[in-house]
Amino acid sequence: MEKQNKQQNTLTLAELQQKMAEMQAAYEERIAELEGAEKKSRLFEDKGQFRDFLKRQEAYLNEYVEVRLFKDNEKYKDDVYVAINGKNCVIRRGVWTRIRRKFALLLDQSEIQDLRTAELMEREAVRLADDCASFTNSGRPAQKRTGGIHQNSLALGIGGENSERDCGAGTGKNPGFH
Repeated sequence: MEKQNKQQNTLTLAELQQKMAEMQAAYEERIAELEGAEKKSRLFEDKGQFRDFLKRQEAYLNEYVEVRLFKDNEKYKDDVYVAINGKNCVIRRGVWTRIRRKFALLLDQSEIQDLRTAELMEREAVRLADDCASFTNSGRPAQKRTGGIHQNSLALGIGGENSERDCGAGTGKNPGFH
């Protein structure tokens, strides 16, 4: 009788393990389905929110603003053509003009870039003048620290008796900066 109980318990245990494995597989499958559905639901919600955000941004960029561009009779006398993604406009200088905000922002970005370029050119002109001056004073390449970067001012055939002529020392001119 004890053997029969053990066999029944063993069979029952094997059946129980099989049932548990089936239940676990069904459970994991259901969790995967729910996670996929939740991700899709969140994705559609996010897409809806994202679409709303894009619409608001587009409306903001397409609002009209008034601008007036500087005008003189030399460099800044012509009208300005601005284009963004196939959309364009021509802006008259010296006159208050209504344009879409996206074009005004592009003009602002362009002005900022022009200022940064001018600053860089000025820094490099000063650095070159300093390098030329230190080279002509010592008669050999100068090694110094400029802006935290170690620089060797060797270059461009500067040396010996031609150093003043090449660097423009004493003339107040730097080569390449006219």
